[in-house]
Amino acid sequence: MTTRLKPLVTSILAGLLLTISGGSMADTPLSSPLEQAAQQNLVTLPFNPEVVDFSQADDWQGLITHLTDYKVIFHGEIHNRLSDHLIQAELLHLMHQQTSELAVGVEWFQAPFQAWVDGYIAGHLDEGELLQRTEYFTRWRYDWRLLQPLMHYARDHQIRILALNAPAELTRQIAREGLESLSHEQRIQLPKIHPPHPEHEQRLKAFFGQNLAEHANTDNFIHAQRTWDETMATNAAAWLRANPNARMLVIAGQFHLDYQQAIIGDMLRQLPNLARQTLSLANGSFEEWQSDRFDGFLLTDELVLPAHGRIGSHITPQGQACLREIIANSAADWAGLQVGDCIVAFNHQPIRHFSDLMLALYETLPDQRVMVTLHRNNTSNQADRADEVDVIELELTLD
Repeated sequence: MTTRLKPLVTSILAGLLLTISGGSMADTPLSSPLEQAAQQNLVTLPFNPEVVDFSQADDWQGLITHLTDYKVIFHGEIHNRLSDHLIQAELLHLMHQQTSELAVGVEWFQAPFQAWVDGYIAGHLDEGELLQRTEYFTRWRYDWRLLQPLMHYARDHQIRILALNAPAELTRQIAREGLESLSHEQRIQLPKIHPPHPEHEQRLKAFFGQNLAEHANTDNFIHAQRTWDETMATNAAAWLRANPNARMLVIAGQFHLDYQQAIIGDMLRQLPNLARQTLSLANGSFEEWQSDRFDGFLLTDELVLPAHGRIGSHITPQGQACLREIIANSAADWAGLQVGDCIVAFNHQPIRHFSDLMLALYETLPDQRVMVTLHRNNTSNQADRADEVDVIELELTLD
């Protein structure tokens, strides 16, 4: 049962980084994801959020001790908020110090791609292949640097990442045409979809009423939302049943977790005695939030991802990294790149596909000069060269 919180906010004066020295089950402390994030210039240490009292826990270490009693920790995120992802990575680190029987269920990967996620954690796929095989940049799209601290830590310590989400093809179809439009083959990919909790349904209707076009069918969008919730809940519950001694960190958007009426309610239908706690980050002061939305909150200053360099073109996300549109007056335009050019190397590092290129760009800064190697289809009128590809190497200054 969720207990209403006391509105007590306490600063963590030493910072999350300092907590790694206590309570470890390992012989030597595990490296902190926050250290990795600091090396990427994503955060300056110490990182000092404030913790709202969960129940006799008035600092971060007390919170971690309190959470030890719970099988599942749910973290409701704002998808593009860096502070959320740093907290998630550190939560994983500290939970891993308590037990090695652990998994992280995430919204950002879709269930049909689980094998590729497993391959990455096992070391069989590199980061670029993970992103390309899971179609990350077309299915989720958020800046991958947000997730790197957690994903790198999970890979380094062989912690299972569970791809919880429903296939986007199905949820898009449901949103457009309704649940009844699915074929039998499509429908059996999904769990039973129950009606939403009445209060959750009212919030969904209010949200969609403000954000959908007039001709859109609100019921279809609610069914799509419920498909996400039920699928993520069913996948998480199935893993917990198969691993009864394990713990789990579940990460999803706030709307999927707040008031324990969406994913959590669906999991409780399958696991009625599930011991859980929910937390999220609050914007601004605690007084702006209703304390029954989550079991507790963390407060932080707003953190912003540093800008990275950009080429200034639209690039095909599947297959080779080929330019399909050049933005006027961009780096690509000034350097003379052409539609159809395929980038095969960046600063002399091979580029296999779009994901490799994005990972390379994440390590650059605006206005940085870089070397790019292109393949360009031969456009001469010589018949014997019609199928040839020209290799072009040029320097450009990133946007």
